[in-house]
Amino acid sequence: MRRKEVALRKINGAKARNIMELFIKPYGIILVIACLIGNLASVALLISGHVLLVAVVTLLVMALIITLTVFSKIRAIMHTNPADVIKSE
Repeated sequence: MRRKEVALRKINGAKARNIMELFIKPYGIILVIACLIGNLASVALLISGHVLLVAVVTLLVMALIITLTVFSKIRAIMHTNPADVIKSE
């Protein structure tokens, strides 16, 4: 469903920035929630002198993985031909 929406937006002149905004906001919320859960779990499991370091590393690793995944999906969608997407649906 999102592919058709992106295709229609591209046909109507949407820029890459506009298309990215469609995906960044909802996935940003997911990122924040996932990082909070991950940090809480790491703090609960690793009660030592380096808890803050573990929490920061956990946050950075999760943010990197989620960001790379989301941007690779967005890039794949942005480089599809809108006419092909509309024809197939």
